[in-house]
Amino acid sequence: QYYALVLLRDGNGYDASKYAELKGIFGQVGLVSQCIDMKKQQPARYIIVAKNVVRQLFAKVGENFWDVNFGCRIPKLKGKSIFFVGGDIFHAKRRTTGQSNNKCSILGLVAILRLPDGTWKQTDYWCKQNTRQELLYGAQEDTNPFCKLLLKFQEEHPGLKPDLGVIYRDGIPDRFLKEAGTKEPEMAKKAFGSVPFMFVTVAKQGPTRLYQRYNGQHRAIPVGTFAHGGNATEAEAFYLQSAETNHTVVSPTHYTVLYRTPNAEHILPGKNELVMLTHAT
Repeated sequence: QYYALVLLRDGNGYDASKYAELKGIFGQVGLVSQCIDMKKQQPARYIIVAKNVVRQLFAKVGENFWDVNFGCRIPKLKGKSIFFVGGDIFHAKRRTTGQSNNKCSILGLVAILRLPDGTWKQTDYWCKQNTRQELLYGAQEDTNPFCKLLLKFQEEHPGLKPDLGVIYRDGIPDRFLKEAGTKEPEMAKKAFGSVPFMFVTVAKQGPTRLYQRYNGQHRAIPVGTFAHGGNATEAEAFYLQSAETNHTVVSPTHYTVLYRTPNAEHILPGKNELVMLTHAT
């Protein structure tokens, strides 16, 4: 197995077109990759940054992080094809869009179908919004980004169908969480049809002091530490520390399940199982 680590830097800093082109190539050949924006780094630090990124990846799930056997960790997923979708919205600056205003938003969706034999297929969908916005919009199939994503996947990988899906939606501010929980899962339901899925929001928390006591001393919490909880209105939420650190001040990630297909407990991960699945991916 191979892993591609790409450091992006040119005369104008980060080049979004190169990123999209490279990720598309790596996805087509089935190569796990990570592209890093290096515009704020000096050449002398390139190797240091690259080593730190690789160390974080290996610390998370070990040397075989590209081939996690979900069936062993979560028996109900044995032999299942899992469709992972990651979504985020980037608010481009004027120099990126080349427009006279600074209100453009770019939506990015990346989908990976993990097959039972351990192989995976990938596709992505990108679109530019003419106005700055935090949420996804598109009630009709021709404007629904989830429908467009799945249609593109079916065109690139005909005959492959997932048994279940997990959507990780990043970049939703707290003030839009309630509205997003109503609109975006409904959009996803139109795309997934009869395939059961979960819709999970992802939010990075501010610095938090978390540590464990060991032999009378305080030390950093180990990778994979999690805690259930969240706001009182949240039915299912947890915090997860997936990055290695030598400090007792960490920034855990807050995951909130906004929707799960009803009556699909036999195939969709439960609360603790979702934590394991999230940490493994």
